[in-house]
Amino acid sequence: MEMAKETATDPGVGSEALGKREVQASVEGFNHTVSLERGKHRWQLDEPASVGGKDFGPTPVNAFLGALSGCMLITLQMVAEKREVPLTRIVARTIANPNRQVESVRLELDVWSAASQETWDELLERAERGCYVSRVLRSEIEYEIEMMVHAS
Repeated sequence: MEMAKETATDPGVGSEALGKREVQASVEGFNHTVSLERGKHRWQLDEPASVGGKDFGPTPVNAFLGALSGCMLITLQMVAEKREVPLTRIVARTIANPNRQVESVRLELDVWSAASQETWDELLERAERGCYVSRVLRSEIEYEIEMMVHAS
């Protein structure tokens, strides 16, 4: 069986299938707009104009909150679908404390379904275990930074 190979021109191609998760981010000069890429996907993070950004994209914290909401909704859908639980709609609001470092995160879910609250409580427990982004909030995650300075 041949494994997918990454290409030099597109480092993201095939790497998700190989279990590698990697996003490239870059910024030019003192511009707050950060360009991100992963395979064929391109997006931006920025800060509001009120703090020196150009407001071209969500802030890094809002992008993380969106990733948390998205992961939880996808996982909850998958769990409900697997168990054949009816689902019409889910709306999530993910809220962090408003200033400085993130100290608290709250995820509020509204679910429209013919199934009971008890059924959805059970599905949510399963989805929490399966949502990879929510697991980043656990203290046992290893985090390190390596930096190299290049002469320009």
